[in-house]
Amino acid sequence: MKEIPSYLFYFILLTLSLSADIDIIDLKNIDTKSDDFTLWIALFGLGAIGLIALFLSSEQLENFKKYIYEKQKKRDKVEQTQNQILFDMSENIQTITQETAATAKKLATRSEKENLEKDLERVISSEHQLLSLTTNLIEFLKIKSKKVELVNEALKLSNLLNDITGTLKANTKDIDLELMYDVKSNIPEYIIGDTLNLSKVLNNILLYFVNNNAKEIKVTISKDFAFSKEENLYFTVQSDAKIDIEHEEEIFSSKYNENTDSYDTLELFVASELSNLMNGELVAKNDKKNHLEFTLKIPFKEEKKLKSAKDVVDTKKVLIVDSISSSSAVIKDMFVNLKHKAKTLTKQSFLANTPDFSPYDIVIIDEKLFTDNIVEALRKANPKIISLNTLFKTQKKLQNTKIADIELSKPLTSSTLKKTIEELSSQKETAKQEPRKSNNKKLLVHKEVFKNSENIDLHKFADYNGIKILLVEDNTINQKVFAGVLNRTNIDITNANNGKEALDILNSNKEFDIIFMDINMPVMDGYSATTKIRARQKFNSLPIIALSALTSSSEVNKMFECGMNGYLSKPLRKEKLYTAFKLFIDKKTDTQVSPDEVDKTSQEINDANVTKNILHKEILLEFKNIYGDSAKKFKRLVEEENFVEVKVLSLDIRNLSSSIGAKDMHALMSEILQLLSLSKNNRIHTYVDRYTNELNRLNAAIDRYLNK
Repeated sequence: MKEIPSYLFYFILLTLSLSADIDIIDLKNIDTKSDDFTLWIALFGLGAIGLIALFLSSEQLENFKKYIYEKQKKRDKVEQTQNQILFDMSENIQTITQETAATAKKLATRSEKENLEKDLERVISSEHQLLSLTTNLIEFLKIKSKKVELVNEALKLSNLLNDITGTLKANTKDIDLELMYDVKSNIPEYIIGDTLNLSKVLNNILLYFVNNNAKEIKVTISKDFAFSKEENLYFTVQSDAKIDIEHEEEIFSSKYNENTDSYDTLELFVASELSNLMNGELVAKNDKKNHLEFTLKIPFKEEKKLKSAKDVVDTKKVLIVDSISSSSAVIKDMFVNLKHKAKTLTKQSFLANTPDFSPYDIVIIDEKLFTDNIVEALRKANPKIISLNTLFKTQKKLQNTKIADIELSKPLTSSTLKKTIEELSSQKETAKQEPRKSNNKKLLVHKEVFKNSENIDLHKFADYNGIKILLVEDNTINQKVFAGVLNRTNIDITNANNGKEALDILNSNKEFDIIFMDINMPVMDGYSATTKIRARQKFNSLPIIALSALTSSSEVNKMFECGMNGYLSKPLRKEKLYTAFKLFIDKKTDTQVSPDEVDKTSQEINDANVTKNILHKEILLEFKNIYGDSAKKFKRLVEEENFVEVKVLSLDIRNLSSSIGAKDMHALMSEILQLLSLSKNNRIHTYVDRYTNELNRLNAAIDRYLNK
């Protein structure tokens, strides 16, 4: 039998009490003016009020209990998902590491050469897979431990978008993708936010779409209404990928897929968690056509820059013809926001009827649409011509596009378009300039892509022992990878996290042989920093090499205009880096390596291990930072008999100890988890000292490894 609710019990009691009183009272002879009648009415009213209050409080209590239960259920599910991801990831890191080591050993010792290249490719492929897993594990660890560092700094929105584009380009290879940025006109150019984590979230969403065969992706950036109490940026990411989601929370969890050797939607799990840590929110939904759409809401503040005099806009008439109509519409909006008049034509109507180009100052045409008839009509009208291509697809150079004044690669930003219009307005009919030289004859400007130097292994950089490098890069992993390439030499590397830090370091009178400058950074980007460096005569002979994953022609031109001497694309290749050294730095030693002494296979395996070893050290550092002093926590939880939290901690330590190769710690935590699963909690007290001793031993081993 179910328990009678409290409010029903009181109702019955009150009814019985009133019934008893009514039997005694003579209803026909009630004196309505008497004190007894007034008292009876008051008591009845109080009883009714009490009954209502009891009913409402009971309902609220039930709703509150339901809310707490659902919240705990969701938290438990997230915790369970995290533990499973961590376990799977750790196990796979161990497996891949062992398989790669075995294959590499076989390659290094065998003499026969059959299938050598194929096996070597398998080793390198495994290394890349391991790199991806360890990178995700580091990110996952930081999220799980709530130790993600949030750094809100001034950033230029166009730089953020360029950085996202460049990173996506570096993580993909020759894909047929149309990426568009639709930035609403009320969005400020400078904002205060966490550039690194915001770009991680957006890149993970874009990569998810690319991995699901999206061909068109549109990122719309808007904000709250002008009179809203909050200030939020909204990044709405839409694509043509049809992905049905029944329950939103499922797409933000992750499971290991044995068929693909990857983690399904791991990038979305990381994106969602990072969004929450930034006090934002990431939601997913299907539209009417079953296309998947993400909306990221992030709090922001506008960076108040000193207002300069408003530019006097020389309004241009622009014609836009792109093969993708949605892309044409986005580009048109950009021109309109810049106070120009723009018109679009569809690909079909453009090819069917050659338009009259004479009314237009600027004509933008997809590079694939430059037919002979179009070229002839353009020559007669003589507008400024922009050839449009996509950054993600390698295209053969088309003969007819030589008529264009400028080539632009999509996705475009308003900043790129504004700069392009200025360049077209001031453009003179001059022959293509030769690479210029500064006042110092040694300081070459190398406008071409750096060629690969041959037979370059990491030892070869010892040719430049003693040189001093200033590396200006905001991503700490990139800093460590750069250092990892050069860590076997006596090359001195000083790191700066943005352009302003670089200027402060240079002003401290420390001397350098070369600067490697990232382009898109918060606080001060690479363009601004280089312009300020070149304004100082004392730095005339200091070469500056750009580092960027975004190498469209417009961006490359901008690099040289601000005073850079060359550019290296990300991810960094040692063969191109060595070429940059040869061109811009005098050798400090005469060390030479004979080609006969070079084992190509050993080189490739060794070089592929560099980044893996750097990230392995990162995992060890994260383990030590998060769990290095966890013995106190373990002891406290056991003394409090909080065995639920003991289990959570034990799962984390067991799974991580597997990925870092700590076999004794893994065995110890497995014992503890076995006892907890059998409900033998009373025996866990005997493991406090054992856990403390094993953790101290592991910490000492990590310190020895990191200090090697």
